[in-house]
Amino acid sequence: SIERNTVQPMSAFKLSLVDGDNLPRVSVAPESITQQTTADVVITINTTGTPLASYEGDIYAHTGVITTVSMSDWKYVKSAWGENLSACKLSKVDTNIYKLTLTGGPAAYYGFKSSDVVTHLAFVFRSSDSSKKLTTDDILVNISDAELITVEPSVIFNHTTEDVVVTLNTKGTAMDGF
Repeated sequence: SIERNTVQPMSAFKLSLVDGDNLPRVSVAPESITQQTTADVVITINTTGTPLASYEGDIYAHTGVITTVSMSDWKYVKSAWGENLSACKLSKVDTNIYKLTLTGGPAAYYGFKSSDVVTHLAFVFRSSDSSKKLTTDDILVNISDAELITVEPSVIFNHTTEDVVVTLNTKGTAMDGF
């Protein structure tokens, strides 16, 4: 299986992903992100101690979303690997600090359909020539409203990345009261 770094939505500039030396890598603002978030979402990275630390060129995000249908395959990917789109270019904030703004929130930025249930935003931060990356793993940002997914009126899946728990709603059925 693919190893991934999962990032919980957090307050602005609060550390959310650290390496073995406890150096901050990724932070997310606002604190809670949903599919319906229309405010800008800011992903901030710190390249200190990574292959991108001494890199002098532009940094880009290879980014897409993971849905309940795709489970691990990225959907609505903004650009092909190595393609340098302005919408995926990070802005330099300070030495080794860069940010990417998802203008208008996740749906506006990625263009996914309202019928899609997005569970994660997925990122690989890379140099413009794709030779250097922030981490060797995908970085996943949880979407907070994806935790409870209604599949049918009587079946609800509580989705996690590790296992699926099935809860049957029997109210109003022949099994009501069992």
